[in-house]
Amino acid sequence: MHKICLVDDNMTNLTLARDILKTSYKVYPAPSAAKFFEIIENIRPDLILMDVDMPQMSGYEAVQILKNDERFANIPVIFLTAKTDEESELKGFKLGAVDYITKPFHQSIVKARIATHLTIVEQRRIIEKISLTDPLTQIPNRRFFDSEMAKEWKRAIRDGLSIGLMMIDADYFKKFNDEHGHQQGDAALQTLATVISSSIKRGTDFAARWGGEEFAVLLPNTGDDGISKVAENIRLNVEKTAVPCVDDPSQGLNITVSLGCASIKPSDADSIEDFVKKADSALYTAKQKGRNRFYLFK
Repeated sequence: MHKICLVDDNMTNLTLARDILKTSYKVYPAPSAAKFFEIIENIRPDLILMDVDMPQMSGYEAVQILKNDERFANIPVIFLTAKTDEESELKGFKLGAVDYITKPFHQSIVKARIATHLTIVEQRRIIEKISLTDPLTQIPNRRFFDSEMAKEWKRAIRDGLSIGLMMIDADYFKKFNDEHGHQQGDAALQTLATVISSSIKRGTDFAARWGGEEFAVLLPNTGDDGISKVAENIRLNVEKTAVPCVDDPSQGLNITVSLGCASIKPSDADSIEDFVKKADSALYTAKQKGRNRFYLFK
């Protein structure tokens, strides 16, 4: 069920709107903007219905704060108001509202407008997912990785946490392609993506295709010992997994990977670019030392 946050200081209106929606949606009522901001910290609603006229903080002020927070800026907001003048509506739209519903509520109108905007939300999510997914391997792409890295980097600085990064490269991949063909090479990359993704256990960890035959793994709240254990686990899992032959899936081909690892407890003086360079340098060292191994940047 889609999640809707309903904000109105009038308990009659709050109850009425909740009763209209609760059979179709998961509704989170809030009797004030302050309570709304408490709720939204723990849930990520799909849609927000926000009363305009509230004491302490108006709906306009609440939405302005909301739109300045990157975590919640893209959640659509529909204003609830008794105002019907053009100036009020224009102000709301300029602040980022997607629609207005006037009081008193008409049940069919409320449901229709909510359904329309939730459809748009789903369509946007599908488009976003496509744009952030590597089409060959079906794991996150470089764009998604960069976005998540920026978020985790900020969080690590804020909370004083370590962050681990792993760059992974398929060994002798050009030779593999030349000997077995590009279609088989694609199968190898798909197999590597599956093995790497399944080798990381925590929900906060994720793997992405960096480009070509290279992958990246981000491990939040992870230091040298943790990233070393994960790297060796990935290396072993790849080594013992056969890439199915395109012409005969019952047959398999072997491939290995080299891994460059780095961890840091970042500060404002550090940069993501330098951190990535350290992991890249470690990857180069792993290759120089014979491949099919990981190396931790020192």
